[in-house]
Amino acid sequence: MGDYPELVALKELQLNYQNVKQDYTDRLHELEKKLVRNFLKNGLDIKIKKSIVGSSVIRFYLDIPGDILAKKVTSRSQDIQIWLGLNNEPTFAIDKNGMYMDIIRDDPETIYFEKFMKLVREQLGEKITRMGLIAPLGLDPLNKVVSIDLANPVSPHLLVGGTTGSGKSVTLNSIILSIMCLYDSKDVQFVFIDPKQVEFNFYEGKTHTRRVITQIEEAVQALEELVEEMEQRYATMNKEYVSNLEEFLSLTGKSIPRIVVVFDEFADFMSQDKETAKRVETAIQRLGQKARAAGIHLIICTQYPKAEIVNTKIRANLPGRLALKAADGVASHVIIDQEGAEKLAGKGDFLAKVGSDGVIRGKSPFLTPEVKRALLKYFEKKVYSI
Repeated sequence: MGDYPELVALKELQLNYQNVKQDYTDRLHELEKKLVRNFLKNGLDIKIKKSIVGSSVIRFYLDIPGDILAKKVTSRSQDIQIWLGLNNEPTFAIDKNGMYMDIIRDDPETIYFEKFMKLVREQLGEKITRMGLIAPLGLDPLNKVVSIDLANPVSPHLLVGGTTGSGKSVTLNSIILSIMCLYDSKDVQFVFIDPKQVEFNFYEGKTHTRRVITQIEEAVQALEELVEEMEQRYATMNKEYVSNLEEFLSLTGKSIPRIVVVFDEFADFMSQDKETAKRVETAIQRLGQKARAAGIHLIICTQYPKAEIVNTKIRANLPGRLALKAADGVASHVIIDQEGAEKLAGKGDFLAKVGSDGVIRGKSPFLTPEVKRALLKYFEKKVYSI
C-alpha cells in the first residue's frame, strides 16, 4: 500500500487543510421545520424522510403522499428558495429511495485530491484491474466515489462540458492524474489534444503520455491514425481468436496498452473549415462506434456545449457524460440530455451519467497546485545514463 504513486509523490509535502467540520444539527432542524410548515400552508402534507449533509449540498428525501403529484412539489422550487432564504433554486430528482431535493451549501467542503484517492482505493480497490479502466470523477453527497469504467460497453467514452468557473480544468486534471495513479504506464497511455496550449503542456514527457498535440492539422491526422491503429488492433486480436482487449489480455498473456484521447476544447475543431470539421467528425464517429473493444477511449471536453459544436451524431457516440455548471438549460441539455446543470454551484459541482443509474450528482476533488506539481514530477520519464 505504501508505494501507491500518490503516497510516494506526496511523502515530502507539508499539506495544510482548510476544512473545519461543522455541526449542522441545528441548521438541518430549522430547514426541515420551515419546509414542512410552508408545504402545509400550501395544502401539501409533505414530511421529510431523511436529511443528508453532503460536501456541496444538503439533500432532503421527501415523504410524498400518493394523492400528491410530483409536479406539484417540483413546480414550487422558487417558492422553496424564498421560504428557506437560499441563494440558488433547489433541484429535484428521484432515485430508489424516492424523490429528493438538493440545496447548495453556502460553505461547501473541499474534497482534497489525496484524500479522494484514499477513498477511491478503499471503495473501488477490487475493480481496479488491467481488464477495466476506472476513471474516478468525484464524490456523491454521501461520500461515495462516482466513477466511470471506460472499458464498459455502456460508457466507453466521456463528454465533459462546463462554463468558466465551473471547475472544468481542475476536474479534468484530477481525472487524468487519478488514472495515472491507478494504472501502470504499460497498461494506459494518453494522447492529449490541446490547441490552446494551456491545459496539457505539463503532460509532455510523462510516463503515461504518448503525445501532446497542439496543432489542429496534426491532431486531425493523429485521430485518423488512431482509426488505423484501431483496425490493426482488431486484426491482431482476430489472429488470436479474441474479440476484445479484455479477452486478449486475459487469454494470450500479451499486452497492449489502452489509449485515452483527451481533447481540451472541442469547439476549436468544429469551428474550422468544413473539410477539417468533417474529418474530425468522421474519425470520432468511427472511434466512438468501434474503438472500445480495441482499447481506445475518448474524453471530449468543451466550454461551449452547443448543438452545432457537439452535434447529435457525435453525442450518440459519447454515452458517458459529465456536466459541470452550464451557462443555461440548453447547454445542460447538450451535455446530459436534460436541464439541471445550469443550477449547479460551480467549482467542481457536477451531474454525471456514467451507466444505467441515471444522473448522479457529485463534486470533483480539488487538486492544489503543490499536489499537482508533486504528481507531475513523480510521473516524469526517468532518463537513465549508461
